[in-house]
Amino acid sequence: MKQKLLMFVVACLCAVGAKADWVTTTIDGLRYNLDTDTKTAEVTWTDDYYSGDIVVPSTVTYTVTTIGTEAFGYCRNLTSVVLPETIVEIYSGAFYQSTKLTSIRIPAAVAEISAGAFGGSTSMTAIEVDEANPYFASSDGVLYNKDLSELVAFPAGKATQFTIPSTVTAIGGGAFSNCTPLTSITIPEGVVTIGEGAFTRCTGLTSVVIPNSVTEMGDAFDNCSGLTNVTLGEGLTRIDSYSFRRCTALTSISIPNAVTEIGEYAFLYCTSLATVYLGENINSLVSSCFFGCGLKDFYCAATTPPDAEGAFDDNVSTAAVLHVPTGTRDSYAASYGWMKFFSVTEYDAAGISGVTVSDATVSARDGKVVFSNVAAGESVSLYSTEGKLLKSATAASAGVVSLDADQPVVVAKVGDRSFKLSTK
Repeated sequence: MKQKLLMFVVACLCAVGAKADWVTTTIDGLRYNLDTDTKTAEVTWTDDYYSGDIVVPSTVTYTVTTIGTEAFGYCRNLTSVVLPETIVEIYSGAFYQSTKLTSIRIPAAVAEISAGAFGGSTSMTAIEVDEANPYFASSDGVLYNKDLSELVAFPAGKATQFTIPSTVTAIGGGAFSNCTPLTSITIPEGVVTIGEGAFTRCTGLTSVVIPNSVTEMGDAFDNCSGLTNVTLGEGLTRIDSYSFRRCTALTSISIPNAVTEIGEYAFLYCTSLATVYLGENINSLVSSCFFGCGLKDFYCAATTPPDAEGAFDDNVSTAAVLHVPTGTRDSYAASYGWMKFFSVTEYDAAGISGVTVSDATVSARDGKVVFSNVAAGESVSLYSTEGKLLKSATAASAGVVSLDADQPVVVAKVGDRSFKLSTK
């Protein structure tokens, strides 16, 4: 009994000691967490939300070194913030949805800026950086790392269209998160990684082309509800969890042959997603990756049924048709996950192998294939998945060419560039 009492007292003392390291206080209208151990202060959030013009001091009781998580988040009447030269860290959501804030200057000592620090600040047009900062730089108001190889944060109010510079090889986590005014993004060949939540809730974004150089893409387009057209590059080997969750306007998707796995909830609640094409090397569809979709035609080119237990909800049983390679119908019908499809038909998947993706704009919807930015005199054509020519045309002038398609999956060609896509 005495031993238990002693342990209880020690635990209480430890808890008191841990709390004693932090003191929360309000000084001149700003709320701080004071670290009595390191003698530093962190600006933190307040229930009353900050507003107007704020100048953060360099010292209160201690040196102010940190802008805490969501410290100025949701401060919709905040018009300006001046940060002191003592700041070294800016945490996630620090200025999230500060919708009247037009710009911010990053001091020279800042060494860490967490993902999504400026997300949803839709009036922000520039993130400037002190030239003496050794870690970050600003170019035309966009925040990069020092050598401009990583795009760290895009100010949401800067532009509705943006082309990422050719110096960039990585798009940081949350870099464009909640940039609701953004309608068009051009990602250049050479970008290798797209970070977690890079374009989360970019609800105005309608189309995106992922270049072949991209090998890693987190849940980059989660909740992009306006996204209707996605072209995935051949460098991807996995579609991560939540990648396109709640992209409710997306009607079709073609998964490249190199992809072997689709993560959980990857296309959860893509309610308009009617047609899916999976490449021949897919071997795993993780739980719930296609739950809540409006599937009508689902193509899988793998000759061995991938593991798909739990991938689909019960709606596919009567609403969707599963298309599988010739000679594999029985094996799919006997496999967990796939047996949910009541309707299974075979097709020749060989005609799609070797098709490449380019930067040309080709889209399909409601039985039409639309070729955009076609040069005068350039030829466009449609082929069946077996390689049979269906239709062709030559552009009389530069612009748009539209061809009717009477097959659910076609190969579209513009000059020497080819695309496989669903026409539903």
